[in-house]
This record gives sequence, structure tokens and C-alpha cells, in this order.
Amino acid sequence: MSTAELSTTTDGSFEHDLARLLAGDPDSLGSVFTMWDRARLLGPTHWTGTRHLIFGYDEVKSILNDSRLGNNGFYVGTDAEYVRSTLTADELELYWEVADFESKQLGRSDGADHTRLRDIARRTFTPRRIALLRESVTTYADDLLDSVAGAGVVEAVSAVTHVLPLMVIVDLLGVPQQDRALIRDWSCRLGRWRGNNTPEILRDTHTAMTEFRDYVRTILESKRTVEPETDLIAALMGAGDGGRLDAEELVAFYVMLLLAGHETTTNLMGIGLLELHRQPEQWRGLCADPSSARAGIDELLRFVSPVQYVGRVALETIHLGETVIEEGQSVLPIIGSANHDPKVFENPEQLDLGRANAREQIAFGYGPHFCLGQQLAQLEASIVFRKLATRFPDMRVDVSQARFGGSLGLRALEHLPVDFGPDHGESD
Repeated sequence: MSTAELSTTTDGSFEHDLARLLAGDPDSLGSVFTMWDRARLLGPTHWTGTRHLIFGYDEVKSILNDSRLGNNGFYVGTDAEYVRSTLTADELELYWEVADFESKQLGRSDGADHTRLRDIARRTFTPRRIALLRESVTTYADDLLDSVAGAGVVEAVSAVTHVLPLMVIVDLLGVPQQDRALIRDWSCRLGRWRGNNTPEILRDTHTAMTEFRDYVRTILESKRTVEPETDLIAALMGAGDGGRLDAEELVAFYVMLLLAGHETTTNLMGIGLLELHRQPEQWRGLCADPSSARAGIDELLRFVSPVQYVGRVALETIHLGETVIEEGQSVLPIIGSANHDPKVFENPEQLDLGRANAREQIAFGYGPHFCLGQQLAQLEASIVFRKLATRFPDMRVDVSQARFGGSLGLRALEHLPVDFGPDHGESD
């Protein structure tokens, strides 16, 4: 390591900048991969005082595939203990109510509960069901792009990238389309809790959780007396009625699907559109061959990494190379860093839609907790990018005005001005 490299990683500015990023500072979120480049110079792992951060690709995959780590690391372990130590008695009560509800979700479960919940998710989100969505996704995409054609400068996140995934998931789950704004609001507020563990955000998270949960209870109750609109809804209701999911688990399952069913795809499409215009030769290549969009989605997933990290906690003492992770310590495998590890991806800061090993990306995790929503996200994103490249090859994106938000756990693009320009229509 050179003296210049050493100075960027061992002075006090590194810890300061890392703390800002972990707290969800918007400017830091916009330059997150620069931070991970600095971090990897320290080695594949780093202890912050409350948690181990894991940066290397091989090490992240190892952690994600290790059954000796529990999946509820947001709420148990040294990191969670520290957060609880900062809260008042009243705030702790809110904290445990949020933790109890989230612990019922697939993404927070382990062991037999995880196997049971994942089996239900696998049977409800089958490849066949995803494939059948192509027509409706295409129709929604066309309608949204029709609405921005010739409209001048529009805010692309609110006009397109967050709308399409929501339209699809609410249709799948039989939720009224007019309630999309409510679901988006609750999802954003719940997402801010991922890393931004302040009392103010905790209180708002608790309010959003309560409202979202009560809303879903009402939706589910209304479905018990009518014919299910889709076979996916029938499958979920059957899981609730058949005893595989108790009443609260069914509510948590629905909330999880409504939230996870659009957040990751929204951020993939929004940030992906930004990055394609930060490296315009890639946009021009896509416009020259819009059919390459599907093959390029893996590279966009690698480059964007919509979920930057997940939380784990050591259930026993673990040795990861030279790092000793003690039982009860929190662990954050940094997926965004792993996907930009130069040991695996040559020139990782170069977006390359033709990258030969892009499928090695782990944007949706790895191992037993690999996200089952990847196929839906890839379908939606590939259709949207193909249509954008075909219909609006001359679009102008104001990359200087891009604004990030959310949290490090769910890094979101909140603002992106775009002039879509003339509509060239669909080619044969």
C-alpha cells in the first residue's frame, strides 16, 4: 500500500466519513462507492465499535452463506444493544413493537421459521407467475412513458421509476391503485429506519408501521368474503387459512411484499438511469441495441447495488480470515462494496453493460436468504430500459441535480430531472 493510500484510510477523516455514510447522510449516499474503495484499503473487514463491516466479495459471500449468523441483526447483537442504550423507556417500548412486528417477516427469520416462510414465498412467487406479468408490466411502462413524452423536463423518479413497480405489486396483491401514494409514503418512512436509528425516526417508523399494518389488516379482511382476484392472492390467503401463517404473520407477509416488491426495483431503475447518463457511452450502446437491456441488468444491479448492506448477528464465535467475530457481535456484510471489489470485477467503477462476469453480482444476496424477488425486478427493469432506449434515445438527464436519500440500507434516488425529448416510438 502506498503512503498516499495509507493516509486516506487511517486518518480520523475515514471514521468521520464512515459514520456520516452509515447515518444516511445524503451527500455520502451519492458517493458511496468512493467510501467503499477507501474502506477496502484497510482490508476485507473493519470493526466500528459496535459492529463488524465486511467489505470483500469473498468474505461477504461467506457471511451471507453462514448459518452461524442470525438474520435479525437489526434488532439483536451489539449494534442493537447500543441503539437501545440511547433510548428512553417510552422509546424502548416503541422499539420493541417495531422489532416484534419485523421479526415476523421472512427477511428477519431463521431456522425452521425461515424454511416455513420461504417455502410459502417460493410457492407464491413462482417463475411461471413472474413470466405471466410481462404483458401487464409492458402495458404499464407504455402508459407511463406516454405520459412523459413531449412534457419537457419532468422529475423521473416520481413520474416513472417509483410508479411502475408499485403499479405491478399492488395489482398482484389486490390493493387499490389509488392507494399507491400511501404505500409509497409508508415504505419510505420504514426504510429510513435502516441505519438512521434516532429517536425521531424511531417514532415516525412506529407510526408508519402501525398505519401500514392496520391498512393491510383491513385489506385482508375484505378479501375473506370475495373471490380472490389473482391466484397469488388465493395462495397467500390459503396460507393464512391453512395454518402455515398465523394472522399476524400474514399481515407481516403482506407488508413485506408491498414494501420489498417495489423499493429495490425503484432504486435500481432510478439510479440505473442516472448512472447510464453519467457514463453516456453505455447509454449510447444500449440505444444502438435496446434488446441488450435484459443482459445488461445484471451489470446495473452490480453497479447500483440498491441494497447496500444487510444485518447479521453472530450466534457463536466465528473466524473470518484473521478477523474473530465474537458471539453476539453485529455484522454488516456490505453488498455494495462486494459488488465493486476489483479482485472480482475488473475496473469496477466502469459501468459495462457487456461485462462478462456481471452475473456474479450479489445485489439480491446469496445463500439461504437470497431474495426471491430478483426475477420480478429484472423483468420490470429490462422492459423499462429497453423501452426508454427505443423510444427516447435523445433524452437529456440533468445528472448535476440528482439527489439521494433514504438510508444506507435502502439507498434511494429521490430526485432526477429528465427531458425525455421526442418519442421515436417502438421499432419492430
